[in-house]
Amino acid sequence: MKSIYHQGYVCLLALAALTVKLQGAEVPPAQARPTPTPDYPPYTEVIKDYKQVVSTIDQSPSLFGLFVNTTFM
Repeated sequence: MKSIYHQGYVCLLALAALTVKLQGAEVPPAQARPTPTPDYPPYTEVIKDYKQVVSTIDQSPSLFGLFVNTTFM
């Protein structure tokens, strides 16, 4: 009966020591990732010379938007 209690105390002591060691462990700081550069220019810059074509009489939203550049016409 004594050996069961002795093993229990040893396990609890080992668990407590491990917990204290893990609480004191320092986590390395996360390295800041560089912000990725976009592959394409912003939407507002691309569409600045274009006008939206209204393709419905009642101006209800359509499936996709259609834009035309009138500077080349």
